[in-house]
Amino acid sequence: MIIFAAKISLNIHYMKQKRIVFLLFFSLILVNRLPAQFYTVKKKKDAVRVYSSGEISDDKVFNHMTESIRKNPLSDTLSSRHSSALEELMNNRLLFSSPLENDTLIVTSHYGHRPDPFSGKLKFHTGTDYLTFSENVYAMMPGRIKSVGYKRKLGNYIEIEHGDFTVLYGHLYTVIGRKGDSLDAGQSVGISGSTGRSTGEHLHIEVKYKGKRMNPHPFVLYICNYVKYLRNAISVSGTDSGKP
Repeated sequence: MIIFAAKISLNIHYMKQKRIVFLLFFSLILVNRLPAQFYTVKKKKDAVRVYSSGEISDDKVFNHMTESIRKNPLSDTLSSRHSSALEELMNNRLLFSSPLENDTLIVTSHYGHRPDPFSGKLKFHTGTDYLTFSENVYAMMPGRIKSVGYKRKLGNYIEIEHGDFTVLYGHLYTVIGRKGDSLDAGQSVGISGSTGRSTGEHLHIEVKYKGKRMNPHPFVLYICNYVKYLRNAISVSGTDSGKP
């Protein structure tokens, strides 16, 4: 009788353990389906350097900057209307930053019509995709967070207003910030990932100008070229003045 009671007790204990494991597994599934997950994230390293006019002793750098950028064939595809709008921001000497930790941006999928990676059908891709490796994603200019959330296709996303320009980052593993927050250029707004409808980790960038979609890649290149140009100018300026 004692042995029988012990067996019943063991069976009940085993069933309780199975029930706990099942509840834990089910709760994990539910948590992963929650929209716009926010995590406490330790930044892996300092943000990408951003530059201001105060760091450059020679004011002529700014006067000739846009002409130098225009000579780069990669930025020639930016329309005159969009480049003029960006030049106006640059003339106001706002701060700018690359969108990713790595200065070398590798495009994995361009803006425009392409075969859908899931269905194979020709569909319009509303952004440009860049290769990432779980890295910080930065605001390219000062701005304000317009919206954050989760969408089936975009996954975790953040949308930032920069005056007439609106930039959206999608498929983020982590979103950092809340709607209405003000941002500085070079401030981390998330960690790249593969949430939503995605075949692998990458950063999806969409850009709008006055509410109308535009090709993000020339826009991103234009800003990255600007940042690199200022970095080189500051380096030369520091060498000429005898700074280490």
